[in-house]
Amino acid sequence: MNNKITFLIGILGVSLFVASSVLGGFLIENYNPLSQYISESYAIDTEYGRILRTLGYIPSGILTALFCFFGLGSFQASKLLKIGFYGIGIFYGLGTVVVGLFPCDSGCNKGLINPSTSQLIHTIMGILTYLFVPVFMILIGFGLKKSPITIGCFLSNQSH
Repeated sequence: MNNKITFLIGILGVSLFVASSVLGGFLIENYNPLSQYISESYAIDTEYGRILRTLGYIPSGILTALFCFFGLGSFQASKLLKIGFYGIGIFYGLGTVVVGLFPCDSGCNKGLINPSTSQLIHTIMGILTYLFVPVFMILIGFGLKKSPITIGCFLSNQSH
């Protein structure tokens, strides 16, 4: 896939996620982004939850996964980069799709008291995402440290 298209897919994926997070916070009365989960803005019972999930979070996850899978080809082959990009594509990109398809219960049921199946899937995917994505980001950092290609080359399709 063309580097510029891949770049735009990544920007659109992140932009959709940020826009959904911000918009979701504004749509819920008394929502506090410092003390509440993003997931609470699109929980199963929120007024705009289905719209936020179907037009925001789920497409964002798909685009993020595509960026990770196709963007890897723009860098010098490296096991660390491959593991890192695929890991983020799976755990963050596809993980965002999963939590969008399986939203949390009202208030995200932090105590997991009589949780729905959707809540359990949502919670497990969230835990996996927050455990593994930082590791994959570090692997990408180490992989890029060894790479002669710069971000400018990613955009211009040239190497230095």
